[in-house]
Amino acid sequence: MGVIAPGQFHFGTDAAERMTVVSGELSIRTGEGEWRLYPAGTQFEVAAKSGFDVRAVEPTAYLCEFL
Repeated sequence: MGVIAPGQFHFGTDAAERMTVVSGELSIRTGEGEWRLYPAGTQFEVAAKSGFDVRAVEPTAYLCEFL
């Protein structure tokens, strides 16, 4: 469990991950794709040896699981 502060960040992944938004909402972009909004209660997966960009407008809690 963690919290993402307001702002825009990039996270790299060594292992595949599943991220579940617990509270708030996150905008996510993988690769050069479009930004997608994930509100509380939704989840997304990120492949191993890749990464993703994340934007938050308020402190947002998430749960990260390694697949």
